[in-house]
Amino acid sequence: MADNFFASKLRATEERIVAEETAKVEAAIAQQKADRRLNVIPMPHVATQPFRSELTVERHALFVSNSFKGDFWKYERTVTHTQSAEPVIQRVTVGKVANGRSLGVLTQAHQEIFYGLLKMWAEQGYPLSSHGQGVIETSAYELVTKLRGSDAPKHYTRVRTLLRELHSIPITLENAYTWQGVGDLEEFTLLGEVHWQLRKIDPATHRPLVGGKSQVRILLSSVITEGFLRKNIKPLLYGPYQELGVGKYGRRAEVARLLYPLLDHELATKDSYHVRLASLAERLGLATKAYRSKRHEQFTGAVRALNGKPILSEQYRLRVELRESEDADDYILVARKEANQLGLFKIDK
Repeated sequence: MADNFFASKLRATEERIVAEETAKVEAAIAQQKADRRLNVIPMPHVATQPFRSELTVERHALFVSNSFKGDFWKYERTVTHTQSAEPVIQRVTVGKVANGRSLGVLTQAHQEIFYGLLKMWAEQGYPLSSHGQGVIETSAYELVTKLRGSDAPKHYTRVRTLLRELHSIPITLENAYTWQGVGDLEEFTLLGEVHWQLRKIDPATHRPLVGGKSQVRILLSSVITEGFLRKNIKPLLYGPYQELGVGKYGRRAEVARLLYPLLDHELATKDSYHVRLASLAERLGLATKAYRSKRHEQFTGAVRALNGKPILSEQYRLRVELRESEDADDYILVARKEANQLGLFKIDK
């Protein structure tokens, strides 16, 4: 009886503590919405241009190669439940809706635009709309030049297309708890709204004439905003990501840009990360190569580009190499983090 009494008291105490912590979190979220601005510490203004990304995006590797040929993308992996240590089957589907219709995939080009938007949102002080969603308001000229580095007409067209797709392409996350016989599902898009308003625009410069107007209003989706409100976020370094550009590293640069945030996330909780190239190619939506030498070739340029890049708030640098697998059927990408003696800052998450 005494054991049951103390167990009951302990359970009641734990429930009270959880309830109090939950109430604090909800109160903080309500205050941020009332202030119409996130309550986060500004990022330092340094060369690596740190910004924050949402953990749902970083955990699931939602973006695939620009060369991916399918009209939707699906990836499945088994992860370990953090509390029960039981296996959980995790499925990520991008571009497929419930009725079977396919709407396309999110590629590295979309990733680049999305990261650029998050950086712009941070620069504006993380404002929230009246409905509590992250909002970015800017001119079309500023938006395009910041996201593409040029105001050429083709870039306006490209940015509008990519934004519309970020707003319309659905992401479905599923977890199957096999030992319980249950599962959960969440479907969302990255952007909640994209509104262009252009009046009396010079067709050559895309800037408004006298009496004209150029305004773009972008809302982040409620899922992404909720992640920021609940501090379900992590810092990334925009400068090193941008340096992995085509001009410097050749046509394999997009693989490096897909790998950079993935490795930054994986190495946040461990000293090293390794994965077979066949599995990694599948996760990144790269073409399947039958011969291991061809798989090695797919990643050689990216490994060269990534080596030495700062990660994890510039506290570490990447060391990446390709090793032959023990069964000699494939190569293994091995990534490690080493202390960065030149690190400039630490970021409070």
